[in-house]
Amino acid sequence: MNRKGLLTLLILVITFFSTVYGQGKSSEPFQKVTLGIELSPAFTWLNIHNDQIESDGGKLKLNVGLNAFINLTDKYAIATGLHINSYGGQLKGIYDEVSYKFNEIELPIGLKLRTGPFDDWRFTANMGLGAGILFNGSATKDIAGDANDTYNNNNYNYTLFPLRALYNLGVGLEYDLHGAILTGRINYKGWLTSLYFYDHGIGNATRNLDLKIPSTTASTYESDIYFKPSSLEFVMGVIF
Repeated sequence: MNRKGLLTLLILVITFFSTVYGQGKSSEPFQKVTLGIELSPAFTWLNIHNDQIESDGGKLKLNVGLNAFINLTDKYAIATGLHINSYGGQLKGIYDEVSYKFNEIELPIGLKLRTGPFDDWRFTANMGLGAGILFNGSATKDIAGDANDTYNNNNYNYTLFPLRALYNLGVGLEYDLHGAILTGRINYKGWLTSLYFYDHGIGNATRNLDLKIPSTTASTYESDIYFKPSSLEFVMGVIF
């Protein structure tokens, strides 16, 4: 998602919540802090920042999280928590495809907006930043006729960065059970910093991972290679 798209989405969310902010009054007692859990099927893919490499498909993953909301008012809250995320995606190579996968501990911080209630329903929006701590990263290629070759972190002159900066944008619904709240939302998770980095002057990474290069005789790329993962989450949860 580019900057223009993010700005457009943010303006639409603010406009919507400004329109419906004053509608409805809550009959529930105000709680300063609430806790929740969530489960999020997610479709993940890789955004490549090099014209000589192509992204070729994504992966289905499952994320889980614990949430804490510091409620400033009935309609505004600071949202934080602890999430365990999984990412994956494929790069198109000369002879095969390279699959990347890794897991992440995310520490999010952001703002949650809620409309007034419509019967027991509310519209919600979430936006914020996060820090990701990565683990279990790997890259695997499958060449026809050969066994899988797996490349772990820092092998073959490429690096998996252990710390990441990311952002979240989501819209959804809440349903009040009068004792607990069911939540559902669609959340886009993008990264502000890169996942893997290849120095364009190092030939081992390109040859060992069979990433696409301008010709079969080339041994290096014209520019550095880095890519960022993204995911679209379908979040289901409960707030207590």
